[in-house]
Amino acid sequence: MRYSDTPRSMRVRKCCGAIAAAIAVGNIVPGARADLIRHWPFDGSPDELVAGDDGIVVGNPSYAPDNVDNPDSAIAVDGSLAEHVRVEGGGGLNDLQTGTIAFWVKWSGLQSSGFGGATGVVFSRQGNNVFNNQLILLDGQDPAAAVVQWVPYGPFTIETPLVGTTVVGDDTWRHVAVTYASGGDHKLYVDGSLDASAPYTGTIVDDPSVPLAIGAWIDHGGTYSTSMIDDVKVFDTILSEAEIGDLVSSGPPAAFAITDVVFVGGGSPSVRITFNSRPGRNYAIDYATVLQGSGQPGGWVELTDSVSSDGASTEFVDTFVVGQGFPELFYRVRDTSVQPSP
Repeated sequence: MRYSDTPRSMRVRKCCGAIAAAIAVGNIVPGARADLIRHWPFDGSPDELVAGDDGIVVGNPSYAPDNVDNPDSAIAVDGSLAEHVRVEGGGGLNDLQTGTIAFWVKWSGLQSSGFGGATGVVFSRQGNNVFNNQLILLDGQDPAAAVVQWVPYGPFTIETPLVGTTVVGDDTWRHVAVTYASGGDHKLYVDGSLDASAPYTGTIVDDPSVPLAIGAWIDHGGTYSTSMIDDVKVFDTILSEAEIGDLVSSGPPAAFAITDVVFVGGGSPSVRITFNSRPGRNYAIDYATVLQGSGQPGGWVELTDSVSSDGASTEFVDTFVVGQGFPELFYRVRDTSVQPSP
């Protein structure tokens, strides 16, 4: 599992005559759920947190507030400029015959139209002249009157799409999720509620040379959305409606974990770490004495795995590691509350 390689909050204070040597690093990252195979939070970068399957930004997308106003926590793409995120190898979706795709999205303004009248595409894999798989798009150019569509196997102009019933709205955040398995019911959820369901039979193509496009249907698809996209997750199982509801209710993760670090020197030195948290969650604190290669965190050791949330903000005091005389210390926070699927 990878972590943000750039500190999102770094505040080192002078206290009691000493200068803090501690640096706050990294995001709060959900605990390792066994069936979560990819996760792009888009918190200021296209980095992927589970498999290191980082996206490549095409054009010059910006980062914007997410649906709970965390700054720089959703990627904003402009369809008129063909902006999107490309993930080589298919982003975990190559040959994924059973799965769940979930993300937050906000379509803004009239959407451009591409191949076969497709519009507002935010998720796709396109193998030119061979296949298109896993398309998530709108059924019209105006989000104020459009609903979500799912086209699992294609071809787009032949396969009957699964069409939702909830109008997404212009400039309105929506949580969209799709569950699928060949021969069974494919289900489309909007804001955690079942929006459409129908049986489909087909094959998700195994071709790792075909990338996943987030925010567009690239190449021969020629369709680019104008939208904000956040917290994209891919699972290799079919999530239940209750589990999808949990994704909606938990919302996107806080934009950064550690909000303050204070070093207290003297005979009994300590470091007080304050971080964003959620009520009822449990957290682990890791430390490292070096950061490896190009600022990437490395050499992490678990300090504790039993920090209970104090609410929206939690404080932890380290008196153990800091007293061992290291010239520098680096800390990160992990959310360990999410348990692997049985």
